[in-house]
Amino acid sequence: MVSSAARPLQDQKTLVTGGSSGIGAATARAFARAGAAIGVNYRSKASAAEELVREIRDQGGEAIALKADVARELERLRNLGSLGSSTEADVTVFVPEALAPRFESMRDELRFLLITGQAQVATTAALPENVVKATQEDVWIEVKPSDNRKCVRCYQLRGDVGSNPNHPDICARCVVNVEGPGEERYFA
Repeated sequence: MVSSAARPLQDQKTLVTGGSSGIGAATARAFARAGAAIGVNYRSKASAAEELVREIRDQGGEAIALKADVARELERLRNLGSLGSSTEADVTVFVPEALAPRFESMRDELRFLLITGQAQVATTAALPENVVKATQEDVWIEVKPSDNRKCVRCYQLRGDVGSNPNHPDICARCVVNVEGPGEERYFA
């Protein structure tokens, strides 16, 4: 068994942008060796990102790659006229049950990485009918137009717009940024 000193980032999550090559891939490998679960974001090198995910998993790490799959589904919905901007979409990423707890904590920040209105992680135990198979094995995605109201400050479609009676037109995140100490981000 590997000691916790050898894996100081055990139980931590890391989103690596540009993770399919160069410095991004090296960063993803280093964080994975240190014990972090890795979310690999990439723009166009899907096969390189998938190979990196396989490499990390083969070495006992946890990793997922998502961006191109989500972008393809967003584009498909745009072409159908079902969706305008990516920020008008709600995304659910379905992963195997063993991986879900590690990636669930990224949920709120995953939307920033994917540039969507909302994003969440769920298990593959109960897949809805309209999911799309991701290029990564055992990963599925669901992208659908959001039914939420638009925040007039950040322009995100959020379920919590108007949740603060003093700010009926902005989301809870913006309330924290306007009245409170500001949001804390850990990954994106």
